[in-house]
Amino acid sequence: MIELTIDDYPVYMRLGCFAAEQLAGQRILVSLKMHYFAPERDKLVDTLDYGGVIASIDDCLKNTSMQLLESAVGNLGDHLMIEYPQLQRAEVVIQKTVLPGDLNKGAHIKMKRIFSRS
Repeated sequence: MIELTIDDYPVYMRLGCFAAEQLAGQRILVSLKMHYFAPERDKLVDTLDYGGVIASIDDCLKNTSMQLLESAVGNLGDHLMIEYPQLQRAEVVIQKTVLPGDLNKGAHIKMKRIFSRS
């Protein structure tokens, strides 16, 4: 089994339940760990195209609006599992680096969910 990791890919979206988060939007960071079986041949069509995965992140999240971090993580994980049938397991982490108002004291919020083809 192969593990492909994408770390801290920046995406701009509107994410949060506070009005300021929805109006201004923010940069979030997306990290993925994806597991799939090693290809038998040395051909791009037999493996997981990480350029395509990055484009899928943009398609799913970029310039969208969601209130819940759980929704963003779930939508992206579901999208990747449908778009890439060779994925056996995907770990999706989304990080908010700026929190609204009084919560913005330097903390970063990360949410992780694991998707599997069991």
